[in-house]
Amino acid sequence: MRLKISILVLFLVFSISNIFGQNKAVTISGITKDKATNTALSFVNVALKTTKDNLFVTGTISNEEGRFSFTNIATGNYYLEFTFLGYKTKKQTIY
Repeated sequence: MRLKISILVLFLVFSISNIFGQNKAVTISGITKDKATNTALSFVNVALKTTKDNLFVTGTISNEEGRFSFTNIATGNYYLEFTFLGYKTKKQTIY
Protein backbone atom coordinates (compact mmCIF):
# COMPACT_ATOMS: atom_id res chain seq x y z
CA MET A 1 0.00 0.00 0.00
CA ARG A 2 2.81 2.43 0.89
CA LEU A 3 4.54 1.67 -2.40
CA LYS A 4 1.42 2.55 -4.40
CA ILE A 5 1.01 5.85 -2.55
CA SER A 6 4.70 6.69 -3.01
CA ILE A 7 4.53 5.97 -6.73
CA LEU A 8 1.37 8.06 -7.06
CA VAL A 9 2.95 11.01 -5.21
CA LEU A 10 6.10 10.81 -7.37
CA PHE A 11 4.00 10.68 -10.53
CA LEU A 12 2.03 13.77 -9.47
CA VAL A 13 5.18 15.70 -8.56
CA PHE A 14 6.85 14.94 -11.90
CA SER A 15 3.74 15.73 -13.94
CA ILE A 16 3.25 19.08 -12.20
CA SER A 17 6.91 20.06 -12.59
CA ASN A 18 6.66 19.29 -16.33
CA ILE A 19 3.71 21.66 -16.67
CA PHE A 20 5.54 24.55 -15.00
CA GLY A 21 8.72 23.85 -16.96
CA GLN A 22 7.17 25.00 -20.24
CA ASN A 23 7.93 28.61 -21.21
CA LYS A 24 4.99 30.45 -22.73
CA ALA A 25 6.86 33.70 -23.24
CA VAL A 26 10.52 34.39 -23.96
CA THR A 27 12.91 37.33 -24.18
CA ILE A 28 14.94 37.95 -27.32
CA SER A 29 17.94 40.25 -27.01
CA GLY A 30 21.15 41.02 -28.84
CA ILE A 31 23.69 43.55 -30.02
CA THR A 32 23.92 45.10 -33.47
CA LYS A 33 27.48 45.31 -34.82
CA ASP A 34 29.16 46.20 -38.09
CA LYS A 35 30.49 43.00 -39.66
CA ALA A 36 33.68 44.55 -41.05
CA THR A 37 34.78 46.67 -38.08
CA ASN A 38 32.96 44.80 -35.27
CA THR A 39 31.85 48.13 -33.76
CA ALA A 40 28.41 48.53 -32.20
CA LEU A 41 25.75 50.23 -34.31
CA SER A 42 23.50 52.66 -32.45
CA PHE A 43 19.84 53.29 -33.23
CA VAL A 44 19.28 50.37 -35.63
CA ASN A 45 15.63 49.54 -36.39
CA VAL A 46 14.90 45.94 -35.35
CA ALA A 47 11.60 44.29 -36.34
CA LEU A 48 10.36 40.88 -35.17
CA LYS A 49 8.23 39.11 -37.80
CA THR A 50 6.67 35.67 -38.12
CA THR A 51 8.31 33.25 -40.54
CA LYS A 52 4.97 31.78 -41.62
CA ASP A 53 3.13 34.88 -42.90
CA ASN A 54 5.77 37.61 -42.59
CA LEU A 55 3.52 39.45 -40.12
CA PHE A 56 4.98 42.23 -37.97
CA VAL A 57 4.93 41.21 -34.28
CA THR A 58 6.84 44.04 -32.60
CA GLY A 59 9.75 46.37 -33.17
CA THR A 60 12.35 48.40 -31.34
CA ILE A 61 15.43 50.55 -31.85
CA SER A 62 18.83 49.57 -30.49
CA ASN A 63 20.34 51.87 -27.85
CA GLU A 64 23.65 53.78 -27.95
CA GLU A 65 25.59 50.54 -27.26
CA GLY A 66 23.76 48.68 -30.04
CA ARG A 67 21.70 46.56 -27.60
CA PHE A 68 18.07 45.63 -28.22
CA SER A 69 15.53 43.47 -26.41
CA PHE A 70 12.03 42.06 -26.93
CA THR A 71 10.18 40.78 -23.83
CA ASN A 72 7.10 38.58 -23.38
CA ILE A 73 7.29 37.06 -26.87
CA ALA A 74 5.21 33.92 -27.41
CA THR A 75 7.29 30.88 -28.36
CA GLY A 76 7.39 30.16 -32.08
CA ASN A 77 9.40 30.72 -35.25
CA TYR A 78 10.35 34.31 -36.03
CA TYR A 79 12.93 36.28 -37.88
CA LEU A 80 14.56 39.58 -37.04
CA GLU A 81 14.80 42.27 -39.67
CA PHE A 82 17.52 44.90 -39.19
CA THR A 83 17.40 48.21 -41.08
CA PHE A 84 19.90 51.06 -40.80
CA LEU A 85 20.62 53.95 -43.12
CA GLY A 86 23.59 53.09 -45.32
CA TYR A 87 23.31 49.31 -44.80
CA LYS A 88 21.48 46.59 -46.71
CA THR A 89 18.46 45.08 -44.89
CA LYS A 90 19.41 41.88 -43.06
CA LYS A 91 17.06 39.10 -41.95
CA GLN A 92 18.03 36.64 -39.21
CA THR A 93 15.82 33.59 -38.53
CA ILE A 94 15.12 32.60 -34.90
CA TYR A 95 13.70 29.20 -33.93
